[in-house]
Amino acid sequence: MTRYRSPVRTPQEWQHIIQEFDSSGLSPSEFCQLHDINIKTFTNNRYKQRKTVEPSEPEPFIEVAKPEAEQRSEPKHHRQPVLSSLCLEAGDCQLHIPTSVTPAWIAELLRGVAK
Repeated sequence: MTRYRSPVRTPQEWQHIIQEFDSSGLSPSEFCQLHDINIKTFTNNRYKQRKTVEPSEPEPFIEVAKPEAEQRSEPKHHRQPVLSSLCLEAGDCQLHIPTSVTPAWIAELLRGVAK
């Protein structure tokens, strides 16, 4: 009994297949079943394609500067209040994040916004 082997495809062919998948609206398993492609082979090549594709535009860089501390001639007798939230501004948008959130939560938020 002979085992079926899928045809060897070039990176350009995989790029075309993945572009076709992206515009198909199908799930990976539906697409692979329709085109008689092994799901593991498809997933592996899709990962390789995403790894090699460079972004078309660089991500915008937002410069953050620490404000200058006010010069006071009188000694400080009390502590400065602790910040209760972090405010990020980009254009007309403001995002207030409580300082009680974990760095992991902020990372998850940023990943979600980047999608």
